[in-house]
Amino acid sequence: MWSSLRISARYVDNITFDSVALGCFALARKHESEGDALPPGGGEMPVPPATLRSWLPLLKHCAVLYNAPPTSALLAEGLGIGASNVVSYEPMSVTLCPAHYIALNPSDSTVDIVIRGTTVIHDVVADVVGHCEPFFGGHAHAGMLHAAQFILSRELTRLQAICQARPGWTVHAYGHSLGGGIAALIACTLKSSAGVLESLGSPPVIATTFGAPPVMSEDLARGCSGYITSVVHAHDMVAKMSCHHLRQLANEMEACKEEKPTPH
Repeated sequence: MWSSLRISARYVDNITFDSVALGCFALARKHESEGDALPPGGGEMPVPPATLRSWLPLLKHCAVLYNAPPTSALLAEGLGIGASNVVSYEPMSVTLCPAHYIALNPSDSTVDIVIRGTTVIHDVVADVVGHCEPFFGGHAHAGMLHAAQFILSRELTRLQAICQARPGWTVHAYGHSLGGGIAALIACTLKSSAGVLESLGSPPVIATTFGAPPVMSEDLARGCSGYITSVVHAHDMVAKMSCHHLRQLANEMEACKEEKPTPH
């Protein structure tokens, strides 16, 4: 883990408070003068009302997990489901494994895998181990990939029993922020691992992420577009944040800081 942190740190080791404070101001002035500031509306794509309504229960479930109910019974109460429908619940994060639960959703015929976003220091480790590792012919965010693999190794036997007993049900992984990124990698792993998917009974697999950071290379992301939905609100910076982008931003801010202001 420490070697992973050192690798990630190399991308941002020259970012200083001075470069951020002065660079952000200079960069904003530069883009404003060049007329390429972001549009006020955020360039949002219109979303059908029915789709918006389908996301609301998922967001509620993510919010309940942030409240960290101490028992599965209290989790079920917060979710508004029967206690017997909570199959697995880990309320406490450990390093590279955030809090999560698996629940049955009979109304939608789904097995829900829900992962909490960054809340405690253990979650931060998954965020900052941000270098890339090989992943099904592309690359993935190392910290979140390790977390996805940890959760799958912990829950796979349970998932196999659940899915084999419910043919035709869909495995739906979702979460907010860090949790969304891990959910996407879980879905991609299940879809791309033929043996693992067959052991579940080859169910449909989907993922929905809310404000998730970049977690995989572009070619992989395009290949996942048929079963992963990434929801981003306007100019949410988390969805655009990676070690590479931070390095680019730092370089541009440093360059702008040193530029002489253009007379008006």
